[in-house]
Amino acid sequence: MSAMDAIANAMKTGTPKELVHIDPTDLHELLATKPERLLGRIIELNQRKRYHNSLDAIGLLQRLLEWKNLLHPTASGKS
Repeated sequence: MSAMDAIANAMKTGTPKELVHIDPTDLHELLATKPERLLGRIIELNQRKRYHNSLDAIGLLQRLLEWKNLLHPTASGKS
């Protein structure tokens, strides 16, 4: 099973609460963001009028890091 398939399967059980409010374009951008910049980028997005600080920044960070590890396992230093 590919990493994208694993993410798709995780989404089939329902949208994770961390992603309920996030725009698909922003999600794509976050998935492309380097891990060390991710929290800062989430905070920047959260301050936009679109989100009004409604994002769960820590939950979203955790979910994205898990998915990034599925997509690129060696990028996190794990093999």
